[in-house]
Amino acid sequence: MFKIGEFSKICQVSIKALRHWAEIDLLTPSYTDSETGYRFYEIDQLRTVNRILALRGMGLSLTQVALLLQENLPAHEIRGMLRLKQAELQQQIEEGQQTLQIVEARLKLIEDEGISPKYEVSLKPIPPLRVLSIREITPTIFEMLELLRQAHSVTKNDGTLLAILHGDSYAHEMIDVELCLPVSTEYSGESKAIKGRGEMTLTTLPGVDMAASIVHRGRWVTLLEDYANIGRWIQANGYTIVGPEREVFHRIGWETNPDSNILEIQFPVTKLAQRKNLVRLV
Repeated sequence: MFKIGEFSKICQVSIKALRHWAEIDLLTPSYTDSETGYRFYEIDQLRTVNRILALRGMGLSLTQVALLLQENLPAHEIRGMLRLKQAELQQQIEEGQQTLQIVEARLKLIEDEGISPKYEVSLKPIPPLRVLSIREITPTIFEMLELLRQAHSVTKNDGTLLAILHGDSYAHEMIDVELCLPVSTEYSGESKAIKGRGEMTLTTLPGVDMAASIVHRGRWVTLLEDYANIGRWIQANGYTIVGPEREVFHRIGWETNPDSNILEIQFPVTKLAQRKNLVRLV
């Protein structure tokens, strides 16, 4: 058997934790010397230590861990629970990395204040489009990206994907997004199912008389810069926004090659004077 200090090295757990676990009857020493009070552990108790640490790593309290240990869960059940936790932690890491990149993009905008930006905005009409469409309200921007990923996996070989961001303002929660896949006027095929989401159904998007458009190349987090650029152009040229923006995904590199992304931002616009006349008529 091993003394408590030796066992702490073997299982990579502090003596303080081992003593606390013994006090709450979570992991009792295999043998305690009645004269010296020294505690001894057997190597087989490493099995219990591993289960305690694995369950604690899932965010469970020691009380909850004790209850699960009493049930003597088999290894495959604990392994399944850990895989779920692993996936959750991986998602948190990815979302944290994306949040960090967004902060860096904001910092760049601040650093570039006062520097004349280089960008190219064009005006163009957008004709009515026949599309396969799915519209959802996603709780977070990360879930919106996951919906986009799922739609892209279904439609990536069939054409350009576009997103319409409904609502009167920007939203990072409860995002009203419509994902569309343009199809030919002759298309009469079936709707496309997105696993766990529903179906992309056939509909027609109304046309836009005039849209301001800017093409973004590179990582999505740097979209902030081109949104700012198109906003500068709209104001400088006397236009106003008259509808929800569209993001047209011409190329998606995902994580493998995010710098290869090509995305077009489109804002329906009209001249300020024209909008004022319309308001007067109403």
